[in-house]
Amino acid sequence: MIHAVRKLRFCVAALSLCGSAAFFANPVFPPRPAGFTPFDDTDIRAPAAWGFLNTHDPSIFFDAASGSYYVYSTDMQKGMYVTPGCQIRKSENLVDWSFVGRAIPGGEIPGDVAAWASPVSLWAPDCVKVGDEYRLYYAASLFGKQRSAIALAVARNPEGPFIPRGIVLETRAGDPVNAIDPAIVRDETSGRRYMAYGSFWGGIRLLELDESTGLLANGARDIGDGFGVSLARRASSVQGAVEGPYIIFNRETGYYYLFVSYGSLSSNYNVRVGRSRVVAGPYLDYRGLAMTDLEASPESVGYKLTSGFRFGDGQGWFALGHNSVLQRDGEWFFVHHVRPEGGSSWAYLNVRKLLWTSDGWPVANPLPYAGETEQAVSSADVAGKYACVLFEDAPTAVVTASVALSLKKNGSFVLMAPSGKIRGSWSVLEANKISLQSRGWRADVFALASWDPDADAPTISLTGIDRNGHGVWARKDAKKH
Repeated sequence: MIHAVRKLRFCVAALSLCGSAAFFANPVFPPRPAGFTPFDDTDIRAPAAWGFLNTHDPSIFFDAASGSYYVYSTDMQKGMYVTPGCQIRKSENLVDWSFVGRAIPGGEIPGDVAAWASPVSLWAPDCVKVGDEYRLYYAASLFGKQRSAIALAVARNPEGPFIPRGIVLETRAGDPVNAIDPAIVRDETSGRRYMAYGSFWGGIRLLELDESTGLLANGARDIGDGFGVSLARRASSVQGAVEGPYIIFNRETGYYYLFVSYGSLSSNYNVRVGRSRVVAGPYLDYRGLAMTDLEASPESVGYKLTSGFRFGDGQGWFALGHNSVLQRDGEWFFVHHVRPEGGSSWAYLNVRKLLWTSDGWPVANPLPYAGETEQAVSSADVAGKYACVLFEDAPTAVVTASVALSLKKNGSFVLMAPSGKIRGSWSVLEANKISLQSRGWRADVFALASWDPDADAPTISLTGIDRNGHGVWARKDAKKH
């Protein structure tokens, strides 16, 4: 019902745009979310109060039976591994999160997994429901090691207990890939389920699963080198790392989208995207380069959705990555972990509203989700001074600082880009779509009535892509409360 009301409000606003030259104004902003304070040691000592804190490698799951949202994540606590079992968090609105506990009870690594990989914790879980069974896929390894395992545990409830079923895939030193970071995807045509996985070494692969057991399908390893179809790869160094795959299908565009994380999870982690008409690829980026391309510059392959950033003198964030994506009642959400600038061991959960450009590429709200909805805006709503982040393929800093953007009431703009001042014109195209144009640069962005956690106030945020395939984020200056 809530989503239906939001859609009706958006349609009414859009109709008012078309009916007159006077644009619909005064967008409805989301209410103030609870928020959190980075580096608060109180939360470290009280798992029940963790909320966003200590969330690493989050995988989002909506449980239709209960109507609740769940995030499953790696076992960690302020950069250290703790009681194993895969963390579970729960929300009713994607804004407020509570720590539920651990999926696999007992605090011990399942015997077959412990015997093979000798891990101290369990990593990167992904939950799917098949029939009445909830299936939790997770990884076990040691940092930088290739003797790894992906295993499966099952339950009748999204909160567990999840009972170990067995190892899905093992790798050892010398294999072409690494068996961590599982993500499950269903082929929309055949109905078959697949597991994307991989990290460093040979990159991201895809293997078919057996529908009845959830383990590998018969014959899944009989093709090629036995580790599945290659979806994305890079050089096997920290600078060339690719991991954390997640694949979703968008019925409106007809594409499967492969999200992966590049770089080091403690510094320059960033999310890249490619798309394909078929689940097995090839996945191509915004420029038409395959995600398996080893000839192009390593930093130029993959459309960069986001990376480290800072708006003005606010809190900086970096290592955005290992994401998942949720589609619910026509709305999309981008879920990932992030680290606050100044504390590389602190990982937090972030949920951002995800939108789709007219040519079928995802863009994310620069500000965390607070319940905002798409709605029409006026030129008066949008005009003002902004802090603007221009994402680059290979930035020189882990955290990209914002530059000044001024959208003037007379329809002109001034952008203080690193390459020099850009002047041009801007306009509201329709509803919440804004176009910025100059002689040598153009960007199409969405405007969203959002909540700014730095100012603790409502504001307008902008998100889009420029004509060079680079992401553009902006946040209108808001008066701090």
